[in-house]
Amino acid sequence: MSVYSSLLEYFSVRMRLFYRHVEVITLTILVNLLVGCANELVQPNKIEPRQIAIKENIQEAATAESIPFLSPEEEFLYKILVAEFAGQREQYTLSVKYLLDVAESSQNPEFAERATRIALYAREYDLVIEAAQLWIEIAPNDPDARQILGGVLLKQGHTEEAIQQLEMMLNYLKDNPEPHIEAVIALLEQQHDQVSALKITEKLLKKYPNNATILFAYARLLTTAKKFTQAVSAVQKVLKLVPNHEQGIPLYAYLLEQQGKPEEALRWLKQILSQYPNDEWRLTYARMLISEKNYTESIQQFKLLLASYPENTDILYYLGVLSLQIDDIEQAKHYLQKLEQTDEQPDSARYLLGQIAEIEEDFKQAKVWYQDVIEGDHYLEAQIRIVAILVQENQVNEAIDYLHKIEVSDPKDKLALIQYEAELLTEQTRYPEAIAIYNKAIQANPDNIDLLYLRAITAELMGNLILMEEDFRKILTLDPKNFNTLNALGYTLVDRTDRYEEAYQFIKQAYDLDSNSFYVLDSMGWVLYRQGQYTQAIEYLEKALVAHDDPEVAAHLGEALWANGEREQAKDVWYKAQKTFPENKKLQKTIQRYLP
Repeated sequence: MSVYSSLLEYFSVRMRLFYRHVEVITLTILVNLLVGCANELVQPNKIEPRQIAIKENIQEAATAESIPFLSPEEEFLYKILVAEFAGQREQYTLSVKYLLDVAESSQNPEFAERATRIALYAREYDLVIEAAQLWIEIAPNDPDARQILGGVLLKQGHTEEAIQQLEMMLNYLKDNPEPHIEAVIALLEQQHDQVSALKITEKLLKKYPNNATILFAYARLLTTAKKFTQAVSAVQKVLKLVPNHEQGIPLYAYLLEQQGKPEEALRWLKQILSQYPNDEWRLTYARMLISEKNYTESIQQFKLLLASYPENTDILYYLGVLSLQIDDIEQAKHYLQKLEQTDEQPDSARYLLGQIAEIEEDFKQAKVWYQDVIEGDHYLEAQIRIVAILVQENQVNEAIDYLHKIEVSDPKDKLALIQYEAELLTEQTRYPEAIAIYNKAIQANPDNIDLLYLRAITAELMGNLILMEEDFRKILTLDPKNFNTLNALGYTLVDRTDRYEEAYQFIKQAYDLDSNSFYVLDSMGWVLYRQGQYTQAIEYLEKALVAHDDPEVAAHLGEALWANGEREQAKDVWYKAQKTFPENKKLQKTIQRYLP
């Protein structure tokens, strides 16, 4: 074997090892080996300067315009060295350039392959195409070359050229097409262009009509495209070929559910589980039962899963929550206490155990559980529950002190706590304190619509209509179509002032945004009543009461009926509402005013 052939063989072996993720020979050993081979071609004192040049300045060495080579073999060796050092120094474009020169001159496909994969790693897609085309030119029957080229063409939107390469790849495959088919499917499922992906998959199906892998991929692509009827047909073919297809079975159940056939999906899954017991499918079945609110049967399925996976925290969590849902408090505590002892979801368990303690009116224990929630999604909720319990125990000042001690890092959470404190003070009719908190928060967040809205509501409660209107109008400059603000401002103007026409304009804008809201229907009826248009007012107020049985709406409707001369009807409305809402002060005052 010649030195030239030996080098080719050496680098071919080295690249095969590289692609299989075997430990690559170090660069020092590689240089030594190459220099040893080169000694057979040239004198040592002539190769050494080039080696140093490559080591010290790869770019300068590579771009030298005229380097005298004693033979083609020496030039070949030099380019391999440049490519190797360039790759090591992450100069991938340079590495690919020299590997392509070597591949073209030697007609060895493994150098073209390496150039292609380096370009792919560097995401230099134009270079990938150039290298892959040379690889195909040297080895036209290599499916890997066409697979990579097809994938890159597909990524760049050259659909027809990609299809051509992928089809040619499949034509060369005979005994074992499956790995390449799976690779193509993976490429297709990553495409944003669903139409092209479906088109390619359909071409694959024409060639391999009974291939379960392609059929399943086709079903998934159809599902993503929301073509559920066609997807069902494809999955049915998959299940005919492979009755216990691991992914096909849950996909079929999902598709039935999407078609509005949840009961059929559940019956089918139950039958499948009796034939092929499978824990993944059972989990799907248990979750679908939850969606259909069949909590009792879902618990039975999770218990079966727990028998196989007694330490699985997700299953324990499901069983705890579902037991709580069906009011089986003891079982809920059993599962959640077991979950609380694990390392994965203890805070979730403690939060739910706190809720159970509240249900049992053991507020002392509830606070203990909530205080033990130290992180996670339920942390802030748990701290707020402690505050709520303190308020319930008439320890309002202690509750506010506790609020100040809650530690949060997220600015949104900090703002939420400020808002919660202000709302708590408002509930306690400590309006000036609440306003002071809102003032400070709004000073730091002047365009926060939620804060402005809440301050406006609090200002209205304490009779400061000037501040209320200022805040509402500022919101409308920030968001002119803010439905709640339009309705609230309009309603307050009609209820607390005589600016009825101005109030009507705000309420009309809210009505145009949502004509079905009982709030805006009530406001519209109330402003029309104030304007003396009783018949129209009654029409809106009756719609509002049908939409939502509300004592304030009933009070308004009764007044409009009374003013319209329909006094018996007014009494009927009031008395009916009084039976449902005996403690409502607004309703009681209205009735006392007309029927002292």
